[in-house]
Amino acid sequence: MATSYTRGDPAASSKESGKVDISNLMSPPDNLLDNFNQGHGRTQQSKMLSAMATVVGSMPPSGGLSSDKHPLPMSPPISPYNKHVSSSASPSTPPGQAIQDPPSRRIVAPNREDKDFNALPDYCPPLSSLPSRANSLKVDWKGQPIDLSNDPYHDLLHPDEIILAGNLRLDCATYLTSKRRMFERRLQCLRTGKEFRKTDAQQACKIDVNKASKLWTAFDKVGWLNAEWVKRFL
Repeated sequence: MATSYTRGDPAASSKESGKVDISNLMSPPDNLLDNFNQGHGRTQQSKMLSAMATVVGSMPPSGGLSSDKHPLPMSPPISPYNKHVSSSASPSTPPGQAIQDPPSRRIVAPNREDKDFNALPDYCPPLSSLPSRANSLKVDWKGQPIDLSNDPYHDLLHPDEIILAGNLRLDCATYLTSKRRMFERRLQCLRTGKEFRKTDAQQACKIDVNKASKLWTAFDKVGWLNAEWVKRFL
């Protein structure tokens, strides 16, 4: 009669092979491995679902990523050269056409009238000191002379002074005021020991500097700028 041995019987295996087989003692049964694998798989799946729920819960309501990791796009920098266009302004400039600034206006200094000669001291030489020759104060000046025959202060000027003032296009009041300012500065230069130059005449008068220079030239030509004429006022 043949003797049968069941699987997993260590006594039978040892009798058959003459050795003790311990592999069955170290490996668990198959049904126990299946149950363990199934339970371990469910545990890993549960952990994965829990991690996903945590990630979904940390997302912002919009469903996007956190703004800390992906900041919103920034507005372009505002340049100081950009022009602000008001909404109430005219229609926008057509594409491809540059915006042009309005033409600048030239700032013209206001005309300064300096005619109050009576408010200034009179240090001028006497009219009788002019030479007897005609047009002794003649200077070159471009431009059409003005007519001073009807000027209210016409009688206060020497005939040669009327020609000089008319050629420089100065009315009689402006001429008399500039003349007094010039000799007032001449006296100041004498007191300080300074030479009286064209620059001093230009700074003293409130007329065009070129006209002031012509007055200096005319007065110097007839000897009116000599110190003797203003020494009496020291």
